[in-house]
Amino acid sequence: MTHIDKAAVLAILAPAPNSKGGLWAKRKQALYDAIISLPAVSPQVKALVWKEYADERAVRAVGFNADYTIRISMLGQVAWQSRHMAPWHPADTVEAAKAAAQADYEARILAALAPAPSDDAVKAREAALKEAAAVCAEMAEQVSDAALTGLPEQARAREAMEAALTQARYRILALLTKEAQR
Repeated sequence: MTHIDKAAVLAILAPAPNSKGGLWAKRKQALYDAIISLPAVSPQVKALVWKEYADERAVRAVGFNADYTIRISMLGQVAWQSRHMAPWHPADTVEAAKAAAQADYEARILAALAPAPSDDAVKAREAALKEAAAVCAEMAEQVSDAALTGLPEQARAREAMEAALTQARYRILALLTKEAQR
């Protein structure tokens, strides 16, 4: 389902003012690792099962709410059709027609689905979100502690970072609450 781009996540988690890496970089990597470890879920559509007609000039497959036919003309031309689409679609070979019909079938099925993760995927996502929230809380605390030792002119920047990290933590925890209510 989903690929989360590392550069995008790391750009969101820009370093603190006057940060030279160290713990901040480790926490940023830990947060990225937690987010990126969220499992992808993608269903697979069963392959159509093709059956030949008695005259061997056509093959047919019936799937869930689907009916596909491939015909071979007397001249050897191949075409396929779905009962949902009136026109015949030319193909180079019977195998190419089968592949095109399968792609059409999969697209129709997948367009109607919403991903439903497995129990393991749900648990892994929950653990990753909890870890991300914990990292945000720890980073906010570190920024807050830095406010006591930093220069006064940087206090607003540190306060803004602490608020942003705290807000990120609560948004992540809200995701967990929403998912638990489903």
